Amino acid sequence: RDEFANHRAYLLGQTAARVTMDYAALSPAMDEAALQRQLGPVALLCRDVAGGVTRICEATLAQADGVAAARLRATLAQGRLQQLEVFVPWWAHHGAARTLTAHLGAPTAVGPEPAASGQPSEILWALPHGTLHTVRAPGWNPWRWSVLRWTAGSS
Repeated sequence: RDEFANHRAYLLGQTAARVTMDYAALSPAMDEAALQRQLGPVALLCRDVAGGVTRICEATLAQADGVAAARLRATLAQGRLQQLEVFVPWWAHHGAARTLTAHLGAPTAVGPEPAASGQPSEILWALPHGTLHTVRAPGWNPWRWSVLRWTAGSS
């Protein structure tokens, strides 16, 4: 991962885009143009991978839903949205979770305390066309980003 470059860009103020996410409106029926319309003025930079079957679109961010964020990455397979990730710094993770709860309601599921299982546990929201999840506790590593990950359901 290119985490250092993301931190450097964020710390040097090279990010300006602010986005308001509507995770409940995301759908595997969305193509790149529909995703761009939903994101508004955020400039997506896209490239083909896996022989053109998969397309990755990314945007550099300053904020997502009023919370510090560094990057947005969308994965499209055969032209349709499969996954969307928003990367937030570890110190903004709990603010992002509170914002999601305010917009989406209480999580559908919350994993056990991380110390109880020894494995990272997740917070999960079931949405109309997919699932949004993130780790329950991001840890204290200032070089590690926390990820809010929407994954398409089978619709």
